[in-house]
Amino acid sequence: MKGGGNKQGKMTLKDKIEYSIALIRKGEALALKMSDKGYYLGFSGGKDSQVVFDLAKRAGVKFEAVYNATTNDPADNVRFIRTYYPDVRFDVPEKSFLTLVSEKGLPMFFDRWCFDVLKESKSIGRVGLFGVRKDESVKRSAYTVFEKIDKKKENRTKDLDKMKELNFECVSGNDKFMLYPILAWEEKEVWKYIHANKLPINPIYKDFKRVGCMFCPYSPEWQRKRYVRRNPKLFQCLLNALEKYLLSKNCKVNFSSPEDYFNRWVEKEDVETYEKK
Repeated sequence: MKGGGNKQGKMTLKDKIEYSIALIRKGEALALKMSDKGYYLGFSGGKDSQVVFDLAKRAGVKFEAVYNATTNDPADNVRFIRTYYPDVRFDVPEKSFLTLVSEKGLPMFFDRWCFDVLKESKSIGRVGLFGVRKDESVKRSAYTVFEKIDKKKENRTKDLDKMKELNFECVSGNDKFMLYPILAWEEKEVWKYIHANKLPINPIYKDFKRVGCMFCPYSPEWQRKRYVRRNPKLFQCLLNALEKYLLSKNCKVNFSSPEDYFNRWVEKEDVETYEKK
């Protein structure tokens, strides 16, 4: 079983579970070499991260589960994680999302600063364990199960077996590796695993297909607008932050008002539609 390949294509769910657990166990030596805490397991509260969390438990490996709080998180998700996953560490940023909006404006498709500042930089020097699947987007369909993120933030496929044979000699403290144990799983298989193992279900799935930040540009327009209707006070705080940005020297956009800025932003097609073009 090669660490950089994708062997799960024609396998049953049982086979995929066994493969995923074996892959997690295989990567533990590198994870421990880079940190005595083991893997950095990115936990979002969503179904995919729940499955990876459970697989890591079953694999018996050492890991640190971390939720990168953006301060733009749905309250239901925060409660869900604290209730059912008390061992997950909350990583709270120095600056809130609203403060960053007042300084940088809204995150866009090609300037996704929220991900870079609030999430991407957190696992440098670690082996990240993430619930990423190929069928989520065109971009992710090109991923391989084990990759190194280079200085240009590009994914480079690596062979875990060969690295292990060399005792990970070329690994430095600033490197960043990513292991995607359920990369080839289908969404229906994720749900089947959750039901079969009686894992708790995030209440956000009652109304939304994905768990994520409110007003996220990587979510459909209807989802962003629904969060606006449900969180009028928070939305007003967002408009206040946008007004500060529009009046600042850092402003790089030209809108007549915060409302105009936000409305033009949410009318953008969702990323999933964009990436399939």
